[in-house]
Formats: sequence, structure tokens, C-alpha cells
Amino acid sequence: MEKEQYNRTQLLSSLIHIGHGELETFKTSCLPANLADPYLFGHLTTWNLANGKVRDSKVAFPPIALRGKNVTSDLAENAVACMMSLGPRELMKSYRFSCQLSKDGNIISNGNRRLLEHGLKQYIRVREEKESWWDRAVLSNRDAMKHIYRYAHIKPSPRAQSILFDKEYPVDSVFHIIKQMKNMSALEAAGYIRKFKIPMQVAIGSVNKAKDPELLMAIIDTMTGNELINNSNMLKKLGVFESPTLKSAYDDAILRAKDDTRVNILRASVASEVIDDEKVVKKLLAVQEHQSKQLSIDGDWLVLGDRSGSMEYSIELAKKVAGFLAHQVTGNVYLIFFNVIPQLINVTGKSLDEIQKLTRGIVADGGTSIGCGLSYLSDMKVPVHGIAIISDGGENTDPYFHVAYSKYCKQMLIEPTVYLYHTQGQPNILAYHSKREGIDMTEFDLTSGIDEYSLPNLIKTMRTSKYSLVDEILNTPLLTFNDVF
Repeated sequence: MEKEQYNRTQLLSSLIHIGHGELETFKTSCLPANLADPYLFGHLTTWNLANGKVRDSKVAFPPIALRGKNVTSDLAENAVACMMSLGPRELMKSYRFSCQLSKDGNIISNGNRRLLEHGLKQYIRVREEKESWWDRAVLSNRDAMKHIYRYAHIKPSPRAQSILFDKEYPVDSVFHIIKQMKNMSALEAAGYIRKFKIPMQVAIGSVNKAKDPELLMAIIDTMTGNELINNSNMLKKLGVFESPTLKSAYDDAILRAKDDTRVNILRASVASEVIDDEKVVKKLLAVQEHQSKQLSIDGDWLVLGDRSGSMEYSIELAKKVAGFLAHQVTGNVYLIFFNVIPQLINVTGKSLDEIQKLTRGIVADGGTSIGCGLSYLSDMKVPVHGIAIISDGGENTDPYFHVAYSKYCKQMLIEPTVYLYHTQGQPNILAYHSKREGIDMTEFDLTSGIDEYSLPNLIKTMRTSKYSLVDEILNTPLLTFNDVF
């Protein structure tokens, strides 16, 4: 049982850390994983839909979960239901990926192809029955919606045919209004933008003077927190931060981002880099801090950041990992930078911005003793329940980590879980020694780098028990069509 749980833990680690990129990259790891353990992969697909931050994984997992002879009816319905939970653009990508899988010989078996076709038809019909929902989908994803009709082999309703394919708009529809917006005054157009919550890209393309303050104010008022942060650079180009009134509106609107679960934590930092106003930057960083606090991880944690020669990337990554953990864990967070000498910083409760300021003097030089940081905690008799190592694993100086870990466990009567954020550099001696000594270490392969979406995803999977993430995922209920439609 322990071996099965351990293998599942390692399997999940390899699947969850896949970042944005070509969907083809998911085939190598995910197809074999689904064939080996379709029950786990099915529940992971549902868990990831609710908790994952990597959009491409939400697109790729459902069609992969449909493949294999051992996919039961409930797993198949869950896979299709997860796919039908996506927005039009993501659903289009997911369906195309499914078609590509079939062309490659990975067909949908057990009659589940009909289940997918039924799901597509339901996706369309349910939206057609709710005009405002359908209108919003078409406003933001016109081309994707047209493709979904074709994939579903379904005849559009008369209204859908008129608007989507014939481009003949009922006079009382938002589409007719958008067509007339070029002839409206800025004040009138702004009123319709607010009334129908017309998306920013559509609104800007439909008016004559996109930089008019009335229009920009209306656009800001209707944007979600996620849209606001993701489009901060565009708003800057439109002159929002040059106008005290518009800048104040943007400043107030940031408060909406705190409760928008779609906000990516690191995107708030990216947005803050294009804005010069200190007050606005502080609010963006407050959004980042607030979002971090929503992701609770048990226990006390140690982050070991490699600052030996040529480890500049590891230094910066360790700061980010510590910044996330500082607001996610229920206990204390200790950040230790090491070469052959440890440097301890208690970052409990501190923001990423505060950690960046505290660690400005950290530079990469010297040899590598990953164990020296843990030995330091051992001497201080400080207990931790989880350890995150950010390093290439190229140990070359005593104390080595496996020796320090064994000593720490015996002294503290505790066995912390260990995670390695494996960065590019020297040969990974740490992994070799850990495996030889029987230390269960979950490794995230970051030798090709990591994006701003994948890092929060990885950190959310860290637990003080190596089995708890597996249990959490397996206890995630499978979706049915009733849940989605």
C-alpha cells in the first residue's frame, strides 16, 4: 500500500508541474498515466479543474482521460463533464486536441465517443436557452462558438443562426447595439458598455475614440479583477494612468481582484511592474498577498535556496517559493540560503515584496552544502514538517543533505516531507543520495524553467504528509452532466 501511494505521489508530481505550452507535451506523461491508473487520473482531472492554475492542463486532461479500455462509464462522463465546464475557446482547443489524439491512434473506446457528442450538443442547447449566457459567449468567443456548432453537428436555433452565421442582428440585441456604437457619442456608448458588460477588446474595436475618458471609465467599471490585472499594460497604453480620474478608478477596481479566484498570483506582480504609481502598486501587491492567503498548507516549512556559484536562478526562485508559502502555511516559514554557510531569514507572514527587499544582498558564489541549512535548524532545535529545496542538487561539501536529514529526524522525532525544485546546473547528487538512503523526495523538474502559472500550481500540491495530496484528489467527487448542465 505504501509503495502504491508513493508511486501515485510521484506520478501526480510529474503531471501537475507541466506548464503552458504545446498540448502535445501532455501526451508523453499523461497518456501512460491514464492507462496505468485511470481512476486516479479521472479524479485528478476534476481536482485540477477546480484547483489548477495552468489553463493548458484543464484543456488537455479531459480528452486524455477519455482514452483507454479501462475507462468506466462514470470516469468517461466525468471527463466529458470537465471538458464541457470549459469556456468556448478552451473547449474548442480541447476538442481539437481530442481529434489529434484519435488521429495518432489513441481512440476513444467503449462507445464514449457518443457521450462526447452528446456533451457538445448539450453545451450548445443549454446556452441557447439562456440568451444572455449565449450572448456573452459569442461576444468574447465568436469564432470558437461557430466551431463548436460544427463539432456538435447541431443545427443552430433561428436566433443563433441569424446572429452567429448570418450576421443579421435583432434590433434589441447587444450585437445590434455594438454595430451602431461607432455612430454614438462617447457617453451613450459608455452606457451600453456598462449595461451589457461588453468586453474590453470588443468595446475598443467598436468605437471611434477608444481613448475617450468616458469609454475607458465604463470599460474599467465592467472588468473583472482578473481582466483588470491581465490587461494592465493595455490600459497603460490607452492612457489610463495619465488621467488622475481614470487612475483613481483603476485603483478602486483593484479591490475586485481580491475575491476573483481566477487571478494568478504572479500576474499581480507582473502588472505592478508596468505601473509607476506607488499607491496602485501597493494595492496590486495586496491582491497578491490576499490570494496567497487563500491557499492553506499545514505545518511549519523550511525553504532551502541554493546560492552557490552560478545559482542566480535558484536564488530568485527560492524567494518566490518562500513568498507563496509565507502566506499559505498555517505555521512558520524559514528561508535559508546556502552555499557552504547557511543564512537564515524568518519570513513567516511576509509578502513576496518584503522578502525581495530582505534578500537583495544575496549573491551566488562558493561551494554547495545543501545539508548545512538543515543542520543549522537542528542545532537550534527548530521543528519543520516540510522542506522545499531549490537547487540543481550538485552537492560537493559536507554536511550532505541525506546525512543532515537523518540526524534531524532522529533528533526532532519528525520526518518532514521533502520537495526538490530541480533547476539547471550540476549533476543531481542530492537525488542520487536521497534515493540510496530511502528518503522520499518529490522532485519537480524545472531544468527547462517554469512560468508564472505553473509555480503556484506546484506549491499548492505541497503537503506535510506524502499521502495527503493523493487522498485529497481521490476524495474529489467526479462530475456528472447534472453538475454541469
